[in-house]
Amino acid sequence: KIGGVCSGLARYFDVDTLLVRVAFVAGIFVSGVSLIVYPLLWWLVDRSNIFVKIPATPAGLPAITACLAEGLSINVTLIFSLDRYDQVMDAFLAGMEQAKQNGHDLSSIASVASFFVSRVDTEVDKRLDKLGTPEAAALRGTAAIANARLAFQRYERVFSSPRWQALADAGARPQRPLWASTGVKDPAYPDTMYVDE
Repeated sequence: KIGGVCSGLARYFDVDTLLVRVAFVAGIFVSGVSLIVYPLLWWLVDRSNIFVKIPATPAGLPAITACLAEGLSINVTLIFSLDRYDQVMDAFLAGMEQAKQNGHDLSSIASVASFFVSRVDTEVDKRLDKLGTPEAAALRGTAAIANARLAFQRYERVFSSPRWQALADAGARPQRPLWASTGVKDPAYPDTMYVDE
């Protein structure tokens, strides 16, 4: 079972996991203290399959690299755009390169990139509705899948590059895309729309 520091602390203190996660993210933005505390807690938990969850924010990108460089497994979350996904994959590669330089066993480091799907349609559909044209209405519910497909193309490009191959040859495992937020938000859409597509 994959556990997390925030969920473990939330269970221990009997509080909502979201509150603990918000506190850690705020710590990154305010002082960067979460970058020190989170890996320390990860070490104290002493579970080899624990993933540190880091948001794909501008402040989170260097944290991704730094935590991977220390040999921590990372779940990068809140990825919505293709440009940010490119930055996340670059942060992953840089972190794994540094982990190799630091002498870590790359095969023991895992990472996923949680790319959010349905929330893209939620935002794009609102903008299409404001346009109010038949052409705009015909595009409702199509942006999220298109975005995810483009993201997967970028994943395939990066993880077939010479830069990645050098890490793979050293035992690294690829950062897997994880399709998050696949439940529909619009009741007009079929429940399994994002899974079927």
